Amino acid sequence: MEHQISVLVASVGFSLWFITFANIPQKWNIAFKPFNCEVCFPIYITVILLFCPTIVSEVLAICSWSAIATAYIAHRLND
Repeated sequence: MEHQISVLVASVGFSLWFITFANIPQKWNIAFKPFNCEVCFPIYITVILLFCPTIVSEVLAICSWSAIATAYIAHRLND
């Protein structure tokens, strides 16, 4: 059960960072489904992470959520 929770947290965080914050689909000219779809992309990431070791999803979750938190805090400090 712990692995599924870390996969969920990692897929949500990475998808949010990938599509919204870093805008990778536009930068890399891959602005088509599933890469620019907020619903499709997390599903693909979840399926991939389910077959990876737990450490992969934990590292991805920590990295993506720390980037999101930093962007949020920086935005709040500039207001």
